[in-house]
Amino acid sequence: MLETAPQVPKSHDGPITTRPALPSDAVEIARIGATSFTAAFGHSIPAADMAAYLESDFSIAATSATLHSPLMTTIVAVAPDGAITGYAQLREGTTEPCINQRDLPTVELQRLYMSTEWMGKRIGPMLMQRADEIAREMGKKTMWLGVWEENYRAQKVYEKLGYRKVGDHEFVSGECVQTDWILLKYL
Repeated sequence: MLETAPQVPKSHDGPITTRPALPSDAVEIARIGATSFTAAFGHSIPAADMAAYLESDFSIAATSATLHSPLMTTIVAVAPDGAITGYAQLREGTTEPCINQRDLPTVELQRLYMSTEWMGKRIGPMLMQRADEIAREMGKKTMWLGVWEENYRAQKVYEKLGYRKVGDHEFVSGECVQTDWILLKYL
């Protein structure tokens, strides 16, 4: 049985760094993902649908499978004490009808989550910069993502990072259907 990782401290001495995620990071990545997703969307998704989504996408088993997938690249931001403060996941092989990837190879930024204790500390932009570098190393020319139409804070961050709206799609969680904006960035 995996033990729960310690809570992330509220302060640190020294710089935050990034590194590839390790299989041993699954517990902390799952915790950050579930906590962040719940904080952002918990008020808008019925409890039963939320519980099912968290189990299917943010359980330790689901997170471990993601970390082992050859289509996924996960990077973590790490505090000087070794605590994971956030993570980003790139996923190859996905697209949307509004994205023309015939001439421009693309990759999806599937997740960008920070531990709530580290929100507002510029970890997101740091992870995004590293994700951009990795995508370029993969030979990608564009990166896309879906962001909930009511997640104004994230939309502003993505706009500052060079993303532009190119379409939308439905995000279905159980009986709850929401609209995600599809944002695209040229690398």
